[in-house]
Amino acid sequence: MKVVLFCGGLGLRMGEASARIPKPMIPIGDKPILWHIMNYYSRFDVTNFVLCLGYKAEAIKEYFLSYNEALANDFVLSEGGKRIELLQRDIHTWSMTFVNTGLNALIGERLRAVQPHLADDEMFLATYGDCLTDAPLTEMIATLQQSDAVGIFLASHPTYNFHIVTFDTGNRVETMRDVTAADLWINGGYFVFRNEIFDYTDRLPVRWLLGPDGHVEGQACARDLARERSGAMAGAARRGPALSYADRHLAMHQLSLHADKPIASVLAIGAHADDIEIGCGGTLLRLAEENPGAEIHWVVLSADGPRVEEARLSAAEFAAGYARSSFEVQGFRDGFFPYDGGAIKEWFEALKGRVSPDVVFAHQRADLHQDHRVVSELTWNTFRNHLIFEYEIPKFDGDFGTPNLFVYLSDSIARRKVDVILSHFVTQHDKRWFTDDLFMASMRLRGMESNSPTGRAEAFYCRKLVI
Repeated sequence: MKVVLFCGGLGLRMGEASARIPKPMIPIGDKPILWHIMNYYSRFDVTNFVLCLGYKAEAIKEYFLSYNEALANDFVLSEGGKRIELLQRDIHTWSMTFVNTGLNALIGERLRAVQPHLADDEMFLATYGDCLTDAPLTEMIATLQQSDAVGIFLASHPTYNFHIVTFDTGNRVETMRDVTAADLWINGGYFVFRNEIFDYTDRLPVRWLLGPDGHVEGQACARDLARERSGAMAGAARRGPALSYADRHLAMHQLSLHADKPIASVLAIGAHADDIEIGCGGTLLRLAEENPGAEIHWVVLSADGPRVEEARLSAAEFAAGYARSSFEVQGFRDGFFPYDGGAIKEWFEALKGRVSPDVVFAHQRADLHQDHRVVSELTWNTFRNHLIFEYEIPKFDGDFGTPNLFVYLSDSIARRKVDVILSHFVTQHDKRWFTDDLFMASMRLRGMESNSPTGRAEAFYCRKLVI
């Protein structure tokens, strides 16, 4: 039996601590919370873990990649240091599957992302990456096996201290009771599911491009589910048609932009080689992570000589996470787009007949480079009924403006974006602006403006958005 560990949230309620490390890695004693959770399961001989990663995923990966059982346990050293005999071991029987499920994904989305890793399991366990228990796991599993529920979760009385107040019709205090004495149950965070749970999660609305405000992990089940319980273990859902899981979100209720289905097709248009990568490369990488079935159409309108191959290789690396990709490069004259407008317009009309994107990325209309402005204008003329995000390019002209849409980027995505740009566009290395620190600083600036929990973001101009 496998355990799904939701350890990708931003951990905003931990404040400054989770700005340095992800919440599951905050130590209890000399080991992180996550280790203690996994150790709890291993006490019941459950040692196959699926980790749903997101925020600061690299910190969790690095911890286990560099884990040394000799440093974590007692041992006997002999033969002048050549032989180490461990007196006890801890993680040697653990199997860990690390899955990046997105920076701002909700619980339901993270669960759906790891569904392929649970396909052969009739039942599986799940918990958050920040809560510990001493609950009898075998009893929980047996409770589900003996019931007709699709899932159960541990419910408990709150242990922290506050008072519950009731009022009469005149708004006068009627009763005041300590919460520990009230009939109040909260989600204890430990779940047992049958694989049938995925028959219901398919009906959940999927959050779209931007992450919601607030805590994106949060409580996994709607509050109504806690009212149907057996002792301290509540049935998450009864089998059969009576359950409408669209009304009982597995994910926390959020105020966010979302669509009824994931993004299926992306169109990225750049006037020159490296424009797309610089303007929206991080967002495209994140979209690939969070929409693994999507396709991308990558278009560069002006490139010649070695710049063609640079653009092709770079696009291939940025598009590697998409299910399908296509790349086009045209030979329109650099700097002459306003004077070649007729030919470029005809090309745009032909493009419209080949693609039907859910979202289009193109240059912003206030860009001071003449080629960029033409691309922006023709993109809007051609894709009138599409969602268009206009990206920005840093340059001598100083035309960074006031964007109105931001996409948070993890540290690893921001770093990967810059590394790929610098590794492929070697013909630009003599440009004083084509540097690591400028690209990282641009994302840092936009991250500051958008209060990104990672400190990094890309910014866009969105003229028209229908919710």
